[in-house]
Amino acid sequence: ADADFSQWNASGAYSVRVGPAPGFRVVALNTLLFGRLEKYNLTLSGGLAGQQQAAHEMLGWLATTLQAAKAAGERVVVASHMPPGVQPFSDAAVWDPGYVGAYTNAVESAGDAVIAQLFGHFHYDDFRLLGGSGAAGVALLAPSLSPILDNNPAFRRMLFEAQTLAVFDYEQHWLDLAARNAPPSERRQGGADGGWALQYQFSKEYGCRVDDADALARLVQSMETDTPLYATYMRNRQVLYSPFRHHYACAITQPEAEGYDACRATAAKLDAYGKCLPSS
Repeated sequence: ADADFSQWNASGAYSVRVGPAPGFRVVALNTLLFGRLEKYNLTLSGGLAGQQQAAHEMLGWLATTLQAAKAAGERVVVASHMPPGVQPFSDAAVWDPGYVGAYTNAVESAGDAVIAQLFGHFHYDDFRLLGGSGAAGVALLAPSLSPILDNNPAFRRMLFEAQTLAVFDYEQHWLDLAARNAPPSERRQGGADGGWALQYQFSKEYGCRVDDADALARLVQSMETDTPLYATYMRNRQVLYSPFRHHYACAITQPEAEGYDACRATAAKLDAYGKCLPSS
């Protein structure tokens, strides 16, 4: 079928064939069901039991949908908001126990039919290797347009291979909030002009494809010992956001409290340019 909304009322999930290329399908999931809805002031009829039932039904539907797509020779992008995995700043799992295994089993069983898994939620540029070092593919975590978690706004332009439709790369575009918000007289020398600009292309930055789980596993291993590579990853993770750079400069250059306070008064204003300012 071109579209399947049979899960829409129960879970908010759906599947639809899109684009000019035949056999290209998007499967959208409501992965909020895999976490604790009360954290987001959300409720579902039937309470926690109703939520768990809806989550398990959605996972069963996902497995069936992916197998049907595989049999039909379709290529599938799975998309949702909350990704599987752990938030490293809180050491907290995003999904409740049991859901990750069921999800990765469904994706792994579909094999090459799944060409991309796209998520957000963290507001940071990141990725996850699923199913044991990537056996179930790679989850790409896109940064957000909202800068509320010390990140510059960003969006991605995904690159597909024309014949196979494989998602092999992306270009990430960013908005430099500090340059955008600072008065012209106070903008950083050599900074961007305040408009959207290409931040980086994944394959050029890291030397591998975004869909090559083995290469990405080696990349992560290299980051454990390669300090410049790790620094690049961390800069990209927050979309080149540099919180409190002027604050830290004051501490380095002003050993006396009076000089530090005067420097900090200016620094507070400069650091604020990295935030989303109200419109005038």
